[in-house]
Amino acid sequence: MYNYKYSCRDCRIRERCIDENEAPGHIKTMVRTAFEARTDTVSMWAILQKSCLLVQQDEERERKAGQESLLARRLREAREAEQRAEALSIEEDEAADQSESAGSIIIPADQATTTESVPDDELPAYVEPASESEEFRIEVGGVPGTAPIDAVQLDQTSVSEETSLYWLILEESRRRISLPANGAVILGRFDPDLTDPLDVDLTYEDRESLSVSRRHVQIFGTAGSHLIEDLESSNGVFIDGQKIPPARPFPLEAGDQIALGTLRLRYEKVPADFLRRLPVDSPQVRPYLLVAHTGRRIELTSPDDLIIGRADPDSGFVPGLDLSHEGEVAVRVSRRHARIIWRNHLPYLKDLTSTFGTRLGGKRLLPDQLAPLKPGDHMSLGGCVLAYDVEM
Repeated sequence: MYNYKYSCRDCRIRERCIDENEAPGHIKTMVRTAFEARTDTVSMWAILQKSCLLVQQDEERERKAGQESLLARRLREAREAEQRAEALSIEEDEAADQSESAGSIIIPADQATTTESVPDDELPAYVEPASESEEFRIEVGGVPGTAPIDAVQLDQTSVSEETSLYWLILEESRRRISLPANGAVILGRFDPDLTDPLDVDLTYEDRESLSVSRRHVQIFGTAGSHLIEDLESSNGVFIDGQKIPPARPFPLEAGDQIALGTLRLRYEKVPADFLRRLPVDSPQVRPYLLVAHTGRRIELTSPDDLIIGRADPDSGFVPGLDLSHEGEVAVRVSRRHARIIWRNHLPYLKDLTSTFGTRLGGKRLLPDQLAPLKPGDHMSLGGCVLAYDVEM
């Protein structure tokens, strides 16, 4: 007997689950055809239920809720222990005073001055159970801010990784490509027939030579170190002038010169003082998005939130950033695909339950997950890649 929490037939993100499922291509085609013809069966749903994104979201919320309640309990116990120790210290001091000077004036206990306990909002950042109208504190790179608790999940992974960030710098355009400290990204050239979307699209820089393959190279991050692997590209991958063998990961070192076809990139550590000059709260810091496929640049204005998607002429809806004119690269972008949200002059990315999903730095965002953006970050909206960066 099948007992599934969510109905695949009525699911709004079913296409996204099919697209990201590990099943072979012909199985995915069969599943899509069955849903379109309304001939799907509950037993067929088992293919998608193994990697149901909604179930994953629920499990992640439960895990974080458990962690949060544990943190809250530990902090409460620490405060209570501190207050008990403080009260004991006051009693000992009073007793000592009485024994040393019997003729001294004794202050009644109910009038004694005690040290006030530290307010909760001055404690280290944590999340406590709260009502929907309350806010919780967040910290990114040491900068506090606030965000509504309307089912938002804050991804703190990028926060801990800032101490060991590396990026690639394209020599021609100077575009920066932030690399995950833990995870993997695929670089290549957009192709509408490509089943798996790219994490970094190099089409614009490669528009004249067409020397970059559709899936040219993969870069792995592990604890801040990176390996590069040639995905059997047509023109190969060269490190400091030496061609590396395909399908064999090669370690990268700061300062390495990388060649993908005719494109030249440099592997560098992100300067610590660069991140310290954020958040974006001065006229000298100008944030922007770059459409990687066409090179179109879109200036961003803090603290204005921005909806990214495609216009819908039938309903008259036009998002803040309309990708309709980007051509075939944007055909899988939803009408309301993602939103950039500003908190204390720092940008965050949120997927708006889009059909084909949103990836940031090679990692898929869960529905309602709120992820911080760093200069050089690349987001893939159903295959349309946008780069976030700043000018200083």
